[in-house]
Amino acid sequence: MKQGDSVKHWETLVTMMYSRSNQPVERIAMGTLAMMKRDCPQASTSIRKLSDTEYVTEHAHNGCGGYEGHRSVRKYIRGRDGIHVVAFDVKNRSYNAAEYQRWKRIITSSGLSD
Repeated sequence: MKQGDSVKHWETLVTMMYSRSNQPVERIAMGTLAMMKRDCPQASTSIRKLSDTEYVTEHAHNGCGGYEGHRSVRKYIRGRDGIHVVAFDVKNRSYNAAEYQRWKRIITSSGLSD
């Protein structure tokens, strides 16, 4: 988060998540996008398979379900211990194409170390 932002009031956000799930990583990534489309039918979504253990998703919307419009890029990685997710989110009012593309490259190239 940028200085002055909070968990409830943010402009850009980088997050990491972990789940001890045994589900296939593709199912987790596709399930997240399906929930987004259910809650925000007009949202644009995409998924890209990088390998059998890594997927990158993107979603964007102009506001729905009481949430302000934003866009997100997420990478889902199957590790030995579960599924790891790293994400970059930005609110539409703070969107900068060059910054988003920079973070997209960072997120896409991220990985796990042994």
